[in-house]
Amino acid sequence: MAENLVGSLGLQQGARLLDWGCGPAHASTCLAEHGLEVFLYDRSQPFAAAARERFADESAIHVLDSDSLADLEEHSLDAIVVCSVLQYLDDDELHDLLSLCARLLAPNGVLAMVDILPLDLDLADDLRDVVEADLSGIPLADATAHLTALGLSMLRRLRHRLRLRRFSGEELISLLGGVGLDASLSRHNFKPSRGRQTWLARPKR
Repeated sequence: MAENLVGSLGLQQGARLLDWGCGPAHASTCLAEHGLEVFLYDRSQPFAAAARERFADESAIHVLDSDSLADLEEHSLDAIVVCSVLQYLDDDELHDLLSLCARLLAPNGVLAMVDILPLDLDLADDLRDVVEADLSGIPLADATAHLTALGLSMLRRLRHRLRLRRFSGEELISLLGGVGLDASLSRHNFKPSRGRQTWLARPKR
């Protein structure tokens, strides 16, 4: 995903990027290697602690807690990435996040909301994409055991997906417009899930 972010968002060396809800933060090292200053935040303490330990010696990667996130200067970030997060937020949490993004983005900054679930998402296709992503890079000798494990989890995944929040384009445009951001649908999702979407938002002129 790092290559997609740098290329599609036109990020230059020295750009400051926040990954909100960073999870395992797999892309962070690659982003830093492209010359970006990377800020990571996750509400999950285990994810945050793991990132803090993993990147302890990385001068270009900073792991934030809630206080240091709140202390970031207004309009100080060139990009904010929110990947596979919005579907888990309630109305108040979503409004707070989008308001934070609007406050932190530089006038020419961009918010990338990745892996958005559209209203017409086909759950079977989405599960197929997840399985394909899980199997990518798995040696053939291990594929059978891996498929067995995946088979046991597919019903759980399906039940989980039925509870995930989905968005129409009109809803996203309205929500982002309410905090001063103009939204547009990217031509492609920045992650492998083909049925999901990436939306980009920029401060209104």
